[in-house]
Amino acid sequence: MPETPLIETSYDMQDVTFLLRAIEMETLSVEEKERRIQSGESHYSEMLSIESPPKADYLELYHRAVNRQAERVARDIRMLAAKLVHDTPDARKLVLVSLARAGTPVGVLLTRFLRACGHEVAHYSVSIIRDRGLDLNALKFILEKEGDQAQHLRFIDGWTGKGVIGRELDISVDAFNAEHGTRISSRLYVLADISGTAYYAPTHEDYLIPHAVLNGTVSGLISRTVRQPEAYAAGHFDGAMYLEHLTAQDETLTYLGVIEEHHPQPPVLPELFTGSSRNHEVLRQTSQKCLQELQDRYGERPLNYIKPGVGESTRVMLRRVPECLVLRDLEHPDVEHLIELAEKRNVTITKQVDLPYQAVALIQPLLKQDDI
Repeated sequence: MPETPLIETSYDMQDVTFLLRAIEMETLSVEEKERRIQSGESHYSEMLSIESPPKADYLELYHRAVNRQAERVARDIRMLAAKLVHDTPDARKLVLVSLARAGTPVGVLLTRFLRACGHEVAHYSVSIIRDRGLDLNALKFILEKEGDQAQHLRFIDGWTGKGVIGRELDISVDAFNAEHGTRISSRLYVLADISGTAYYAPTHEDYLIPHAVLNGTVSGLISRTVRQPEAYAAGHFDGAMYLEHLTAQDETLTYLGVIEEHHPQPPVLPELFTGSSRNHEVLRQTSQKCLQELQDRYGERPLNYIKPGVGESTRVMLRRVPECLVLRDLEHPDVEHLIELAEKRNVTITKQVDLPYQAVALIQPLLKQDDI
């Protein structure tokens, strides 16, 4: 493995090891980044847009979301922890691999809770990129570091949207196993699985997981991950930028602390709950039906331009150029931050009461359909 400086973050080093290179690169406006993505000039994983400090009124919406959802997130963390222990009965050590950035806070909360319950845990956070896959250089490092315990590793993320990242994970891990003769599982554990594409989640409900509301300021002050093809081919990890300019606005450790306040004392694993009784195939069919209906209603576009779920919709509003925001209930507290973002960006808001999710965001096509 080539020598490479790992990124600095605002997480406690005992909570997570980031297998990400520290990089510096030019940042682009959201609009310029969107133009390059849609024109095919650059892949989204090769660019970063500017991350600005959240405005005071938006930050207040985030704090309200944390206070409203902390107990539920803590409960779901305990359920995930119980499932992880159940699924790895022969492991001396649990090896968690969270998918940066949205999976990292979940991985940290799981690590802290499992350790408090007496389990030995190693937690790594790695990059995964749509159309590019999991960082297999990082996966190889974990296997070398953890030895035979790495066969029990479990992948962690925050939520699912359409299931794209889960499919990337399957493809990447299958390829890695075929090349190296390993038997790593690509099972994905998340807090909320709205599309029926994760292996396990405590719920399939589309609810607001608070760290979706912010970018780097609740994710250890790191940017979205970047893959630089030449460096990756040479065996280096994917990279990210340390967002030092946002230090004064960092909410990372405070967020973790608020969630942890809702764990029982002394901490104890709950009885295993198998998750929602809703059938995964039904959820997948619901997702496909919703995507088709949205295309019929709002015009044909690549599926990558349709982002279902409150978490994915938030990402669009923060990091892409949205065309419209479709909401099931404009009065629901889980979407108040989305309405705030949409109004500030002059994005059309549409109510659709039969929407199977809290929200769906549609990205604005900047090119003619024939050019996409």
